Amino acid sequence: MKLLPFFGTWYGSIILIFGYILILTLLKRILRKNWPKRLQIIDFLPPLLLLLTHILSVREFNLSITPFIIFSWCLIGIASALMYAYRDGELIYAKFFKTIWKITDIYMLGWYLLMLLFLVLF
Repeated sequence: MKLLPFFGTWYGSIILIFGYILILTLLKRILRKNWPKRLQIIDFLPPLLLLLTHILSVREFNLSITPFIIFSWCLIGIASALMYAYRDGELIYAKFFKTIWKITDIYMLGWYLLMLLFLVLF
């Protein structure tokens, strides 16, 4: 598997993400009317970004930061659920899951960009 070391580099991971986005964009154009209107391309990125962050952190620092990312992500979810429960008096699942997934998009993208920044600068 000669591609795995390539995608373990910062430039290989960027190429992989752009390829993934390109495939999803083409799929979205093919499915036009059958594609859910509220579903965006970025909603598919968090699992890939988490995997690439794990690969980059293990390769460069010999330490996986994935458990720390997931733990803090869980804390954000708990805080968000408590906030909704306190503010609205109840937890509406559809509203909560939509909010937490949008937060996840930003959160995972932020961690991936932070990892790229460390790899490029140091």
